[in-house]
Amino acid sequence: MKNTNVRYYRPHPLLQPFIQHYICLKNTALDQNKAAMLFPSNYPILCFDKEKKHFTTVEGKNFKSTACFLGVSNSNYHFKKQTNELVQVVFKPYGVFNIFAIPQQELANSILNASDIFPQLVDPIARLENNDKNSFQDIQHIENWLLKKLSTPKNSHSEQVIAACKKIEKSHGTIPIKSLYKMVGMSERSFRYHFTEQVGVNPKTFSRIARFNAINTLLTTRKKVQDFQDIICKFDFFDQTHFINECKWYYGHTPTCLQNTHTKYLNLNALFSSSAHNQ
Repeated sequence: MKNTNVRYYRPHPLLQPFIQHYICLKNTALDQNKAAMLFPSNYPILCFDKEKKHFTTVEGKNFKSTACFLGVSNSNYHFKKQTNELVQVVFKPYGVFNIFAIPQQELANSILNASDIFPQLVDPIARLENNDKNSFQDIQHIENWLLKKLSTPKNSHSEQVIAACKKIEKSHGTIPIKSLYKMVGMSERSFRYHFTEQVGVNPKTFSRIARFNAINTLLTTRKKVQDFQDIICKFDFFDQTHFINECKWYYGHTPTCLQNTHTKYLNLNALFSSSAHNQ
């Protein structure tokens, strides 16, 4: 990414089932005319900014705190960054529930002050604010705090929900929901309840988000697509109208517009879903 220094860190082995990776972004101040965009995402994010500037949305809402939490989102956000360094914990879809045992439907589609959700963050935040230079030490402070939270017992249906999330992501959101709850050996009602509690959105919404992000990646990282028929077939849309309407629902514009305008903003989803690198 231009003018942005991005480093990925692999989580501790005990945390790898629940955390995608840690990211350190330096020199992330953007041109005032170029916003960053977070599309609908199945990955909750815990974001630390020692300058307490954080993001300022295009609408002007400020987050003047060291840490903010972004839950699983069924909508998109536009940001303007006003900070020089961010440290982020990118959770797997079910990660926050399995570490903290907090029902995720209460946090979905929200950007919140993280201290309101995790009161125990006071100590790691203080350590971050007293550390002026070393980002890796920042991550170690955060990780030590996360490791202490792992003692929370897992929900009895966590393994089934985790298996379902992996199947949905592997299929890019095209696997039938009926196949999922049969695969994990649960009734439809029980599966929907536990999935929503642990992930934040129901299985159908999660599948739609996964499908959109797969399409978003396809449209913004390859040569311009002239004929969308292959995408329509690959991702199981009824027809072109269904495909266009889905794109409008999650992006606000047509697939063609998405292809033509993606270079005008920083795609945060591309950062969060990238494969973690060794530190």
